[in-house]
Amino acid sequence: MLPQTVQLRREIHRHPELGNQLPKTRASVLQALQPLDLDVRLSQSTSGIVAVLERAMSGPSNLQAYLDMPAPLMGAEDFSLLLQRTPGAMAFLGVAPDGVDPATASPCHSNRMQLNESAMVHGVALHAAVACDFLHQHG
Repeated sequence: MLPQTVQLRREIHRHPELGNQLPKTRASVLQALQPLDLDVRLSQSTSGIVAVLERAMSGPSNLQAYLDMPAPLMGAEDFSLLLQRTPGAMAFLGVAPDGVDPATASPCHSNRMQLNESAMVHGVALHAAVACDFLHQHG
């Protein structure tokens, strides 16, 4: 399922739309959902879509197995696509909560990420320094 999700994400990002009316995005998502056994509900006022999965498997559900499943890190995948078209670099700034080993903390872009807001000042400083350096060299 992940390769199809990555492909859909790339398709949506190739044709960006803004606001609450996203006809291309909605069409792409609906096409991707079509082969799945889902109850699809459409918003009448926006391009919103809700897909309801009543039962993913037969037998007793194992909610804990789902909760323990690691979340994929999509941020780097998106950036690698961007770098195929535009020269650039990626800097990774970890933001693990105080007292949590960064090696075991949930990564950025994970649905389980816990943000240590005191680390954000370092990220802002890094990005500002890179921008200032670029402007100094090329401005």
